[in-house]
Amino acid sequence: MPRSNSRNNEVTPLLSSSTPPTSPGLPDTFTSDSDYAPSSLPPPSPPPPRDTIYHLLITLLVLTSFTLGIFLAFRNNGLRRGRFTGDYVLRSYQTGQNLLDSYEFYTGKDSEGSGGYVTYVDEEVGRELGVVGERGGSLYLGSKMMNESRASVRLEGLQRYSNGLFLLRLLHAPTGCGSWPAWWLTDESSWPVSGEIDIFESVNSQTRAKTALHTTEGCEMKDAPRGEFTGEWDTAIGIPDKKTGLPRETSKLATNCYVYDPDQWLNQGCVVQSDTEGTVGPGFNEKGGGMYALEWDPGYGRIRTWAWKEGEIPEEVIDAYNGGDVDTDEWGLPYGLFPIGEDSDCPSGHFRNMRIVFNLAFCGTVAGNRFGLDCPAEKEKYGTCEKFVSNDSNVEEAYWLIEGMRVWQRQFVEHQ
Repeated sequence: MPRSNSRNNEVTPLLSSSTPPTSPGLPDTFTSDSDYAPSSLPPPSPPPPRDTIYHLLITLLVLTSFTLGIFLAFRNNGLRRGRFTGDYVLRSYQTGQNLLDSYEFYTGKDSEGSGGYVTYVDEEVGRELGVVGERGGSLYLGSKMMNESRASVRLEGLQRYSNGLFLLRLLHAPTGCGSWPAWWLTDESSWPVSGEIDIFESVNSQTRAKTALHTTEGCEMKDAPRGEFTGEWDTAIGIPDKKTGLPRETSKLATNCYVYDPDQWLNQGCVVQSDTEGTVGPGFNEKGGGMYALEWDPGYGRIRTWAWKEGEIPEEVIDAYNGGDVDTDEWGLPYGLFPIGEDSDCPSGHFRNMRIVFNLAFCGTVAGNRFGLDCPAEKEKYGTCEKFVSNDSNVEEAYWLIEGMRVWQRQFVEHQ
């Protein structure tokens, strides 16, 4: 929080009317007429010498320069009037094994809120276990069953963002019953105050890409213009009641990003699903992967997402990935559109200071709770999600093969 500066104002007490003021240079009492004579008054002060005036002018000049410097410093640190509406400039070029230079490895158990059946390991242990490696020049991230859970990987970006265009190329995405992989943005230190954007998230047997936003109260998408995106809003049916095992019976659209909205399941957020089959799951991998894009664009008041299978990626997208011009308006309609900013029901300040995360979880509060609904045969045979994924052969398709990622940000355009 900004510091608040306060100043103590001292009030000079009023003099009593019965006590005459004393003035320096005049006697407190008068004993004769001579006390009133001009000769008894002190001589007037001489004018200040020229060097004193010179020093006063220099002091005034220094103070003026100092004040101007402070103003310019604040101006150059974000208080300029304007927006990030200029052309996109490449900020991060990540490819294959070099991608790891932009991340750190989170180690330990999954968060309490996710409750995944995993233990995240560092790079050294990951390479020893074979869950971190290289395949054909691309980065491989997988998992392996250990004593009490699956050893897996969670990468957390070193760079923080408050806007940007993120383009990911995958040769293979994790899929299969019990799996819960994600490529997302968050500020874990102040979640959900700074928001969360799930760009890629696949649960069990899911076959269509989804984008989910998670925020504090005061961010809704009910007025998103229907003709400007191709996807469909998810419904609040999804996570079964822990007591009955049945999904909550409601057809409400999941357009409230507030994680504690009482009419959606806990932490559902606002969720859009792609209209295209095979943008996650086996169909995506059979095509040789594909590309995902997030445009987090507060300057233009929007968050947009795309998902393409290999063979269906627009040339303009491939060209941008390979170093060409970037113009997202040439990429076709996104499947997900989330209005943010002044003319929306979601102030853009809900999303800030986030970093990129790749992780591969299993079971937990989402994939685990949906296991019986999404994978009934496996549920009948194994009983629980944890028992199913404890067999390595059951999760052979649950791995990342990442060719690379690009990040651009718009240039700042100053307004007069």
